Amino acid sequence: MSYPQELLPKYNYKSNIEVERLLLSHPSASLLRKSADGADLSDLKVRDVFPNRGSLYGFSTYFFGEFLNDHIKYKTKTRTYWKEGDACLKSKDVKYTNESSLVFPLYFKLKDCHELKIPLKKTENKLTQTVMSTLLVKHRPMLDNYWHFEFVVFDESGTEIDSSNLKEYHKKSALEFVEDQIMTLVDTNDASANKIQNPLYKKSPFQSFKALIESRFMYILAQIKDSFR
Repeated sequence: MSYPQELLPKYNYKSNIEVERLLLSHPSASLLRKSADGADLSDLKVRDVFPNRGSLYGFSTYFFGEFLNDHIKYKTKTRTYWKEGDACLKSKDVKYTNESSLVFPLYFKLKDCHELKIPLKKTENKLTQTVMSTLLVKHRPMLDNYWHFEFVVFDESGTEIDSSNLKEYHKKSALEFVEDQIMTLVDTNDASANKIQNPLYKKSPFQSFKALIESRFMYILAQIKDSFR
């Protein structure tokens, strides 16, 4: 069984798309175990939805409609982002594990999560203050999954909160927001998949032809580099 070709970026795809549709998150291992054991899933815990100890930062979601429930089982280790002009993989290039035939999707509505205000505690010069940060849902395509989105948090000055400055913020304040706000937005009911309109993510015919030439060149170059490793 090969990796689904429909998940991969293509030469005529745009780097970023903005849509207000449903998103599909990967279930955590604990949620899969609960589902397999026949446990009641109506009372979800933070760790069931956010496997990294309730962390919002960099939480992965997927555009539901192109990324489908069955795609959850394909587990890859690639953490490389993709942008226009980068080489595009083929199915045979993707190394993955078929994690489980059991899938339990969780849904978020993008419009419910996007631009949420998050009060975070921050300590600076021994003084603790509340910083009103903003949660954005950003399209950040991966080399092996074009439909990948992330929860991205910005501080009041517009600086992204990531691994370089994360220690300045209190973990508890973000966890409290997840427990009080984000968890109320999770839906376990089956959703109807919606296809995205081509103009939102595909380039014009002229741009596509130009991108095809560039993509073929980049793919060949990547293959040559791999042959020397």
